[in-house]
Amino acid sequence: MKFVTLIAIVVLAFMATAAAHPKQSKFEHGCKKFKKFRAEHERDDNDCRDDRPVISKPARCVKVHIVDRNDRIARIAMRYRISLQQLILWNPRLHANGDNLVVGLPVCVEYK
Repeated sequence: MKFVTLIAIVVLAFMATAAAHPKQSKFEHGCKKFKKFRAEHERDDNDCRDDRPVISKPARCVKVHIVDRNDRIARIAMRYRISLQQLILWNPRLHANGDNLVVGLPVCVEYK
């Protein structure tokens, strides 16, 4: 019984000491480093940068469609009133069955 009481006192003393002297979290330290880095490397012209990838059109492509979640290759062709063959010709990376159609993929739908 005395041993259990002694252990309880030691645990309580340790908990009281830990609560009285909290350690600085590593997260706060990391945030301070990040803020310092950002302040040192921030551009002066306060430009508004967009971190999304730039979607470029092929050289002779006039209009681009960005693939949506429900898009199918035939639906895209019908929407822009072009043939499936034209769509595949203008977008050589597309497979004829559309199995590599990915959300966010730019697809040329009008060509010069």
